[in-house]
Amino acid sequence: MNIRKLAVLLLVVGSLISRLQVSAQQNADRKLTDLQQDFVDLGFGMFIHYGMPTFMDQDWSDPDAALSLFQSPKLDADQWAKAAKSANMTYGCLTTKHHSGFPIWNTKTTSYNVMNTPLKRDVVK
Repeated sequence: MNIRKLAVLLLVVGSLISRLQVSAQQNADRKLTDLQQDFVDLGFGMFIHYGMPTFMDQDWSDPDAALSLFQSPKLDADQWAKAAKSANMTYGCLTTKHHSGFPIWNTKTTSYNVMNTPLKRDVVK
């Protein structure tokens, strides 16, 4: 799967989320339980937590872990989108920076990011 297909999937998900946000803004008086039900009604979806812990066999990675651990030569984000689509998921959410503080995009705010790993590729793009 290529990054373009993942981008399309994320755009679709973004549009769904945007639609919910617009709906929330237009109906600011709606109860929280109603808004929560809107999310539940989306049904089956995917949350992708892809970061340093993926390569450390840990749920909570060391925020000082060596960037060389992030080895992903065969990253195929299209595979993620195909899996979601084949499972009839209605939304997807890519966690771009988890609690370890490791961004999977090109950022200048910290050197602790995907661009300084062997992958050297912005996963979000």
